[in-house]
Amino acid sequence: MLVEAFREKTIDWKNYRSNNGRLYGTYGKPDIVLVDISVRRAIIVDITIPHDDNLVKAEKDKVSKYLDLAHEITAMWNVEWIVIVPIVVSVNGHLAESSDQHLKKFLVVGSRVGYRRQ
Repeated sequence: MLVEAFREKTIDWKNYRSNNGRLYGTYGKPDIVLVDISVRRAIIVDITIPHDDNLVKAEKDKVSKYLDLAHEITAMWNVEWIVIVPIVVSVNGHLAESSDQHLKKFLVVGSRVGYRRQ
């Protein structure tokens, strides 16, 4: 059932445009998008590896980059709750200070979303 729903509502990432007309193309698709229709929740995960000096900027960029997409997924899938989880690890292995908060969101939401084996 879930697979059929995904087949009906798919996003053409190659030609995807947000509400503001920005063409995301191949450079702008998130790494992971989880949608569970049964609980009406979604998670957008994007992983980036910036230089040590750019951890905070990279994290903010990831969140702002996918805000439009989050709104569109909310409308498309009729989800009540969506979270954007930026995972930012520097080239030297440093984590942004807010990484714990983001990972906790991911784990809490992920445990509610769960998964289904086909």
